[in-house]
Amino acid sequence: WPHRRTALVPGFHVPKIRMLTGQSRLPVLILDGRRLNDSTAIIAELERLRPDPALYPSPAKDRARALALEDHFDEQVAPDLRRLFWSTYIDDPRECARMATDGARTSTRWLWRAIFPVMRPAFRRNMGVGRGQVTEARKRLAQHVDRLEAEVGPDGYLVGDQFTIADLSAAAVMTAILRP
Repeated sequence: WPHRRTALVPGFHVPKIRMLTGQSRLPVLILDGRRLNDSTAIIAELERLRPDPALYPSPAKDRARALALEDHFDEQVAPDLRRLFWSTYIDDPRECARMATDGARTSTRWLWRAIFPVMRPAFRRNMGVGRGQVTEARKRLAQHVDRLEAEVGPDGYLVGDQFTIADLSAAAVMTAILRP
């Protein structure tokens, strides 16, 4: 996708994305001319097209639990981790540019760094990096990790005895802890 570098700032609202999908959140996948947005919808479509190995458990109870866990990580844990991640870098334009443009061309990194002081207030609001929001996210971090630990079953998976959408979501979201 030619605009793939916009995905380097997870959760950041990008105007070009709004034009493609009518909303401004990432990720976006253009598949056979259709625009899919939101990781849940994208994964559901990929599962429909390639159901083996299945990411969605077949017993209804397990499927409901996997989807609930996926939703929890996407809607509760991810915003808190983004807040904590970006709060670490928001006041240092050089480091913030390095994180936001990792893997991009040098010219992109320099441009991002040059315009960041002007973008910072909007970026701060968009990421929810207000002092109170960060304080609350920091308080919830231990709860998120404790819940993840409590949910892991004897086979090492979150639901049942195989890798599911719940494991995928948890792994994708929790990598924010590793990146810094």
